[in-house]
Formats: sequence, C-alpha cells, structure tokens
Amino acid sequence: MKLITGILLMFSLAGQATVPLEQANFNKEALEFFRDYIIGYNEYLQNKDDKEAMNKVASHFYMPFMIVPQKNKPTILASRVELSNSFTQFIDGQRSQGVRKLVWEKINVKPLTRNKALAINIVNALNAEGKVIARRSAMYVLYKSADQGWEIALLNTHDVNNHINLQ
Repeated sequence: MKLITGILLMFSLAGQATVPLEQANFNKEALEFFRDYIIGYNEYLQNKDDKEAMNKVASHFYMPFMIVPQKNKPTILASRVELSNSFTQFIDGQRSQGVRKLVWEKINVKPLTRNKALAINIVNALNAEGKVIARRSAMYVLYKSADQGWEIALLNTHDVNNHINLQ
C-alpha cells in the first residue's frame, strides 16, 4: 500500500494532477497479482514439502501457457499440474544453489488493452543470510478473463543485463 501511495505522490510531484482512477486500479491489481505470485515461490522455498505452494504459483497462469527460457527452446505447458511440476523442479534447483527467498527488485507493468498487459521485472534471489546471490529478469504477457482475473499467458526469461523498463 505504501508503494502505491508513493507512486501516486510521485505523479503529483511530477506536475500531473492525478492518476486516472482506472490506471490507479490497474496498478493496484498488478502489484497485488505479482505480490501473491511470489509468495507461493517463497512458501515453497521455506518448506519443500509444501506442494500446495507451487499449486498457488500455477494458479497465476493461463492454460495452455508458453515459456520461452533464456537458453532453451519455447515450451507449451498444457496443464497446471505440468506447470507446477516444471516450476517445482526449477525451484528445487534454486534451493540446491542456496536460494532461500525471492524478492522483487523492480516490477513494471503496462496495460495494452483492458484485458492484456505486458510486465517486466527483476527478481533477486537471496541466500539464508539475505544476501543477493542471483538476479533474474523476465517478461510476462498477462491476460485478464472475466472469470479468472489476471493470468500469465507467456513468460520469457532473459539476461538481467537485457532488462528494459516500460514507460
């Protein structure tokens, strides 16, 4: 909530009278969506037996879902079970490298239409002492349906040095 207040204050100080209500609501929804999304990963990093945490992560995705990894070919995952299994393997690998928590360094979300948006982020992977041991960047195509709300339709991971900011 403090972040949203800060964003609104920043727009006011920049000479803009107010942020349109529709845009403010979108920003709030987007931040809540990504906050909830990362919580699932962190719950699983804290407790590898918490399989429900990865189901929570999977619930943020539109099915079928496409992932375009940094080093591999694009893959389409047809079900949340398949997605949950794939992401569980990824997070298990992160845990074996000492990752204990993920925190957003930056999240940019730009609405494209009423039901589509583009998001780009940087996430920091922290060890048990809270030190950053890796930084990652990803681009998301989000889709909003009337019954499910916002969901990730496509995830493209890329080198953090190629991160771009959305204006």
